[in-house]
Amino acid sequence: MTATPKIIMLGKAKGGSGSTTIGTALAVQMAKLGRKVAVVDLDDKAKATWALLQSRTPGFYNWFGVVPDEPEQFTPDWVRSRFQFFTLRARPDCELWVLPGNPMTGAAESVAQRMRWADTRLRDMLRMLTCYDYVIVDGPDYGDLARFGILAADLVLAVSTLRSIDQDSVEILAELLNAVRPDNPPVWLVPNRNDG
Repeated sequence: MTATPKIIMLGKAKGGSGSTTIGTALAVQMAKLGRKVAVVDLDDKAKATWALLQSRTPGFYNWFGVVPDEPEQFTPDWVRSRFQFFTLRARPDCELWVLPGNPMTGAAESVAQRMRWADTRLRDMLRMLTCYDYVIVDGPDYGDLARFGILAADLVLAVSTLRSIDQDSVEILAELLNAVRPDNPPVWLVPNRNDG
């Protein structure tokens, strides 16, 4: 495969919406249908990592936050080989891989700020992963990593419960999307449950 993977960002304005559950279920089903899927866990709570691997191991920080010695070494082959080194296979029956999150994941934000990387660096790196059909990004509720994920996305799934307080969260997420991506990537609102 040489095509650019489709990047799906799980957007949320607050925790507890069920976005990780929906995202990991989507990843499993896509992989069972014969697609090669990578889940990238940008959240330092590592809920997607735990759901798929039942462990929290280094991954995202080591892939995104570590730079090659020389700028010219930052090539698609370098990005892909580092990604393969840090990903773990989630299921033996299908092509589902996880780039784990852990408590160090959030430190990648400070590395990006210190190195003055372009906001599109994550997008550029994910697009180099041409051996995958889909990359599903489970991001944090806010911060630079959430913004980087939105900038990378071909599609944003905005997951929300049907409670009125969560409807306010959808408006907050919409404001964030408009601020970060004025080109308005496709956004699908995914109502998850009605808690009354």
